[in-house]
Amino acid sequence: FKGRCYLEYTDDQRSQTASQFSTDGGLTWSAPVRAGSILVGTQPVVRPDGTLVVVAGDYRGQSALSGSMIALRSTDGGATFTRIVVSDLQAADNDPMRAISLPSLDIDSNGTIYAVWHDCRFRASCARNDMVLSTSADGLTWSTPTRIPLAPTASTESFFIPGLAADPAHPGRLGLVYAYYHAGTCRRNACLLGIGFAQSRDAGKTWSAQQLDAQPFSTTWVSRAEGGRMIGDYFSVSYAADRVVPVFPLATSPLKSRFRQGIFAASL
Repeated sequence: FKGRCYLEYTDDQRSQTASQFSTDGGLTWSAPVRAGSILVGTQPVVRPDGTLVVVAGDYRGQSALSGSMIALRSTDGGATFTRIVVSDLQAADNDPMRAISLPSLDIDSNGTIYAVWHDCRFRASCARNDMVLSTSADGLTWSTPTRIPLAPTASTESFFIPGLAADPAHPGRLGLVYAYYHAGTCRRNACLLGIGFAQSRDAGKTWSAQQLDAQPFSTTWVSRAEGGRMIGDYFSVSYAADRVVPVFPLATSPLKSRFRQGIFAASL
């Protein structure tokens, strides 16, 4: 299916996850196909053999703190799909932020698929969130999620909103941007937010992390949305030649009751 690009989305009106494709660079699109029941945060990748794999969340209840990560797999160019459970999901509430556990997905040049989301299974009483990683060679069989060690499990830091990329020139090299609450800073419905970036050169076995924000910023400095304070549902990372570029939001204190927030990129 060389030259085919895919669009995956949640169709609330028809209570389904839909799929469309284009063979002319997005000028025209196929009719929508039902890929499955309603999923949230659809992330598509295509393996070298043409297999389309979409990962998204299937949540229980309005809080979206439990459920499953689901893969939808198509070997016929998006005509039909098979549903596979990647993993169960357990997440801590990120109040006061709007930040449910949405997956971030990418694929390397060897065809290995990497999925990251935030999950609380490795913390005592499921009180805070870590980033976890699951991988697949074919979109059909997925590894048990492993914890990305951005902080000790006893820490009061909590991590959310992942943005993952795989280096297309170096298989197994990964970049991950994320938001987190600084340890011990959550009081009276406000926390101090930081932005971090982690890299792995061995397909997620080991990680090195660094801070991207010059100083942490208060959750009261960002706007309210349905579900809490919001700095975005998604972050992004791209590889460009020998550089890796995370894209992320930062905020500073409001001025004359006006928010001051921007989107930044770091070339690393």
